[in-house]
Amino acid sequence: MARRRPLIPAPAPTSGRAGRAGRGRRAWAGGPAAQDHPLAAAGFLALLRGGGVQDAAAAELVGGVVCRLPTLAASEAEAVVGLGSRLTLALARLASAVGAGAEVRARPLVRLGEGDMLRPELAVLAPAERRGAAPARAAGGYHHLGGAGAEPREVILAVELARVGRHRLVSYARAGVKEVWLLDLERSWAEAYRAPWAGAFTSRTLWYPGEEVPLGGLPGLAAQALAFD
Repeated sequence: MARRRPLIPAPAPTSGRAGRAGRGRRAWAGGPAAQDHPLAAAGFLALLRGGGVQDAAAAELVGGVVCRLPTLAASEAEAVVGLGSRLTLALARLASAVGAGAEVRARPLVRLGEGDMLRPELAVLAPAERRGAAPARAAGGYHHLGGAGAEPREVILAVELARVGRHRLVSYARAGVKEVWLLDLERSWAEAYRAPWAGAFTSRTLWYPGEEVPLGGLPGLAAQALAFD
């Protein structure tokens, strides 16, 4: 098996500070002085802008530790790309009907806390004019004005794979992200989490392949979280 390149060249192994939210991610710690202690979001963004993180588009910050997004299996990539296409189509239809301008982003940076900037597999973000957002930037995927990442209030929906995202639900809930979908390919269903309160989601519903899942933050919009094979 080919070895993965470190996000930042370093001789030392990870310290494990990434915790539960970082499960499924490859963490790196040590090396540059910036990683001798947990990084804040501002320091992480400075590294991205300065080219100090290898594979910047695959990097996120979890508990102050720079982590690598997992490589998706073919079936996972297919599910994510398919959902992204369905959401984009549904948003286009809604925009033509009511003028909504929300957009789908693949692995955008979302600032969930001072030491947490996660990348959901997909996110539906509020219309750019409401966010004051600049066009997406290729390097690192930080598209928000000033390259600061999207704020939780701007995230209408975050989509994660269940094998990774289940451990990250508390981070989304604490930050106030209103809706998260987990794609569970092993069980062939999707879980929709809504109504964050006191660090947890108070609503959980299961959806099976082919079922249209309504998006709470955009009335009139629904999409199949998982499609039939």
